[in-house]
Amino acid sequence: MFPQEAAKRDAARMTQGHAVYRQYCADCHGDRDPVTGSWVNGPQTGVVVPVSTLKTDPERVMFRHYDVLAGAMFTVFPSKHPFHFAREDIWPQPGEENDLSIRGYVNAPLDGMFLRAPYLHNGSVLTLAELINLKKRRDVFYRGDNTYDPVDVGFRSPDAPDARNYFKFDAAVRGNSNKGHDYPWAYEDLRRNPDDLAALLEYLKTL
Repeated sequence: MFPQEAAKRDAARMTQGHAVYRQYCADCHGDRDPVTGSWVNGPQTGVVVPVSTLKTDPERVMFRHYDVLAGAMFTVFPSKHPFHFAREDIWPQPGEENDLSIRGYVNAPLDGMFLRAPYLHNGSVLTLAELINLKKRRDVFYRGDNTYDPVDVGFRSPDAPDARNYFKFDAAVRGNSNKGHDYPWAYEDLRRNPDDLAALLEYLKTL
């Protein structure tokens, strides 16, 4: 899709990045089979990780109708409807509506990562470079132009709104937090290895 960027790929860096991915990401999100090109889920793919573990914004699983939504989905959609899932496949299960410890987000496959910006469940992180903490996450950015950034993988943002009236995203607003999902390392972690993170970003560009 971005041939100029693809031409810059370095085989050694890709190998390094893949090793980092296999160590820190593949168990939860899976990986692409190098032979068939198909996606292979990891042992934790599809598992719901509690918000207390991810430490991402909790608002999407703490909303006021959480306790009744699963039952409503099961009863409202007829049996042949594509959204009619088995009751045991819809969270929360009966009797678990008030158990805060199970509320979380699903480990999803990462195929097509370049198409998924902005990142995290609330769109609070503009690029993959920021998501993996290669670069510091912006607490304020502006949407409206949606110019793609093939280097950091995601969207560019102007430093300030202009005549096109960009929409301001403020991570301090309730529901907009950009914290959490600090894998492989948090930005402030002394163990953080920028070289490994840069290599990881190069590998993520291929997914």
